[in-house]
Amino acid sequence: MMRSDTVPAMFAVPETVKQTASTLWAALQPLKLDTPGLPPMLPGGLPVIGHAVEMRTDPVAMMMRGRAMFGDLFCLRLPGALAVAMTGHAAQEKYFRFRDDEVSQREAYQLMTPVFGKGIAYDAEPHIMKEQLGFFHQALRDSRLRTYAEGFVAEAELHFGKWGREGVVNMLDVGNEVTLHTSTRCLLGEKMRHNLSREFSQLYHDLEGGINVVSFFAPYLPLPSMRRRDRARVKMGSSSARSSRRGGTTRRCTRTSCRP
Repeated sequence: MMRSDTVPAMFAVPETVKQTASTLWAALQPLKLDTPGLPPMLPGGLPVIGHAVEMRTDPVAMMMRGRAMFGDLFCLRLPGALAVAMTGHAAQEKYFRFRDDEVSQREAYQLMTPVFGKGIAYDAEPHIMKEQLGFFHQALRDSRLRTYAEGFVAEAELHFGKWGREGVVNMLDVGNEVTLHTSTRCLLGEKMRHNLSREFSQLYHDLEGGINVVSFFAPYLPLPSMRRRDRARVKMGSSSARSSRRGGTTRRCTRTSCRP
């Protein structure tokens, strides 16, 4: 005989299933295309999924088509949401000057929660996210940015310096690896850079693979790319901790602060 107090635990629905069901249900709801003040709508698209296929297969052509028809601003349809494309200098300047109470980065970038983890970056409250991003402000100051060119050259020489006059590589794979090594060298230091392994590059590739059109509206859908993303995030956390210890940069960190 089954005890009644065991039923909820046995039939508990995983949180990822709830989130996926919620986002898929939202995607099936009709969009309010008559909202006042919206830019013109880009023609085309399919029922329910809108312009998602075109965004997945050829986003540059889609944006160029919209810009040729409507200029800096136009709308496009995605599953369960309207998106506004802001192209050109003036529109993009306006975008980057929006205040937090005018637009919601948290709402737009929910796809990044399974990439970074709960309570990190766009999943954090605005004041906490601001503090977290402050960790990188010093590294992104103009005076520091000017010093990074040497690191770019060093990484290029390390990867391609033994070629002689020519060579052949798959730039999609090698480009990701060079970018990862360059950014690590510049933002985290040479010790951290030289502790990176090829496995770390593959994990980064898998993590990046979870950022796609589908993840905009269903980031927890159990697709192969999403499962690889989740496994990579767990492994990358462990790998980063080991690299920090080897590089002598071990720190005790919370979600909002780090100290030696």
